[in-house]
Amino acid sequence: MALIASLEKWLEKVIEGVFNRGFKGQIQPIEIAKRLVKEMENNKTISISKVYVPDYYLVYLSQEDGEKIKAFQQALAEELGEYILKQGLKTQYIFLNQPKVAFLIDNNLSLGQLRIESRFMEEKQEASEVKEITDTKIQPVVTQSTQVFSSKELIRATYGELVVLEGPDKGKIFPLNKESMVLGRKNTNEIFLNDSNVSRSHAKLVCKNDYCLIVDLGSTNGTLVNRKIITEKKLENEDIIEVGVTTLMFKVV
Repeated sequence: MALIASLEKWLEKVIEGVFNRGFKGQIQPIEIAKRLVKEMENNKTISISKVYVPDYYLVYLSQEDGEKIKAFQQALAEELGEYILKQGLKTQYIFLNQPKVAFLIDNNLSLGQLRIESRFMEEKQEASEVKEITDTKIQPVVTQSTQVFSSKELIRATYGELVVLEGPDKGKIFPLNKESMVLGRKNTNEIFLNDSNVSRSHAKLVCKNDYCLIVDLGSTNGTLVNRKIITEKKLENEDIIEVGVTTLMFKVV
C-alpha cells in the first residue's frame, strides 16, 4: 500500500509539472476541477474549531480556450461550483456562501494554460443596508406640480466619477451625472466598457443626494467592490470596483 501511495504522489508531481508548462491542446474541464480543489485547499483559513474556504473562484483562460468553452461556459461554471462544494463538504470545510466560479480571459496565457484566483465573498447583507440608507433619507416635498429640492441638489452637477485604472479602457473617466446609469459591454449604456469579460448590462449605478449605490444586474462573472463580490453596495470615496478584467475607482468630486 505504501508503494502504491508513493507511486500516486510521484505521478501527481509529474502531471502537475506538465500542467504548469501548459497543455498542447484545449483545456479540459476535469483539469480545471482539479486545480480548483487545489486552490481551495491552499487558501483555507483555520479558526478555533472550523476551517473556512474561499467561495469565489476566478478562472483565467487563454483567448482560444475561452472561445472554445463559450457555448457552455455558464453550465460549466455552475457544475464546477457544485463540484467544489461537494469536495469541500467531504472534508467538513465551511463555505460562507454557495461557491461561484467565473471565467475570464488573460491574453498573457497560451492555449492549454490557466491560472486561478480565489476570494471570500462578502456575506449578503447589502439589501438590508440599502433599506436603512433609504429609510433615513429625507424625501423631497411635492405639492401639486411643484417639487422642492435642497440647494445642494440644485447645484450638484455630478455625483462622482468612475476612473478606469486597468483594462481595455484604461485612463477613461466616466462622470456620474445621472441618478441611474448602466455599466456594461452594450454600446448604448451610459458607461460603455470595451471588455469582453463584462456582461452587456453588467451593473447599475444609482445615485441620490450624497451617496451612490452599485447594483449587480445578474452578470455572468460578478461585480466586486474592494475585492469582495457584491449584489448591492453603497460606494465610498476611492472604492475599487472590478468587473471582468476592468478595474475602476469611484471618486467623489
